[in-house]
Amino acid sequence: MDGVSVTAEDFRADAVKCAGIVGLFSEMLLDEDVDAFTRRRLQPHVQLLVGLFWTAGEILVDELFEDLTAINTGEFDPGETMALHGLPEQFQDRYDGRFVHQFLVATVVVTTRVATSWEYPATIAEALAVKLLLDKVEVLIDTYELEVDEGWRDDVEGILFEDDDHELLYWDPVEVAEHARLLEGSVNLDYGSWFVPFRTPPRTAPFAVTDPPGQ
Repeated sequence: MDGVSVTAEDFRADAVKCAGIVGLFSEMLLDEDVDAFTRRRLQPHVQLLVGLFWTAGEILVDELFEDLTAINTGEFDPGETMALHGLPEQFQDRYDGRFVHQFLVATVVVTTRVATSWEYPATIAEALAVKLLLDKVEVLIDTYELEVDEGWRDDVEGILFEDDDHELLYWDPVEVAEHARLLEGSVNLDYGSWFVPFRTPPRTAPFAVTDPPGQ
């Protein structure tokens, strides 16, 4: 979108492409208790937020391909990545070519759900892909100075995630260890389990799934 004048209306026009989330977002932001006047006033806001996910998905996938190319050509610098810098820093040395291939597929699965029918992330990797997608939406909002509700991200996360266990990966490991109760009832956050499905059948792409460690 470099060099192209983009407006809020351009993003709203993309909302129709995001069939997987438009209904969910409308139900959240246009509560049944909202009167007709308020509903009409908020509808453009919903369309804008939904439409942003289309462009954010394009950008995220493109940036992951850029990072993969850098790895394959030996020009990869962990501190200068296009997208991978948004993943948990403590695992930075694990983000190799194989990982990026798998994570790219997981990201494509997530963006496909945005366009078709939304399902909760099937793996930690998919949850992280959703987080990066939200980060890109936030960048677009800031870059184009778009007017959205300040609490939009909290509201959207409540729809797209079944839980927020993946956020613990961004905490200081020492702090997590000191508060072990935070891990009670959470999924396995070990790096080796990022592509292990939460459920059976996994309902995701075969290449984005691995067996549990030790199997």
